[in-house]
Amino acid sequence: MLLSRGGWGWVLAARAPRRLSLIRKADVMDRTALRQALLEMVENNRGEPVEAFVESMNLRTDLGLDSVDMVTLVMEIQDRFHLRLALSELEPVQRAGQLLDLLEARLSSPSLPRKAAA
Repeated sequence: MLLSRGGWGWVLAARAPRRLSLIRKADVMDRTALRQALLEMVENNRGEPVEAFVESMNLRTDLGLDSVDMVTLVMEIQDRFHLRLALSELEPVQRAGQLLDLLEARLSSPSLPRKAAA
């Protein structure tokens, strides 16, 4: 379970994520691999395939993710990539491309900690 607040709202999530394919650490820096991993996680949250996944898609309106889906998606991202994303990093994220930019920056920058303080 997770309790989250801020721009993404207060949400209590108790979903069990489905098993997702793993990405090798060497692949993590590649945007194509990140995009594929994000697509898998979005489809997992939606429970159905995404017809056309483009980076300009709004996570809420275009992909239909509600607040519980958003929190679950963040939890899956943090577990999959061994990251802790701060609320301040997530608040401006509205589009798939913005989320990919954030993940790419966090995974490729040696100066940023892999786990942010809670």
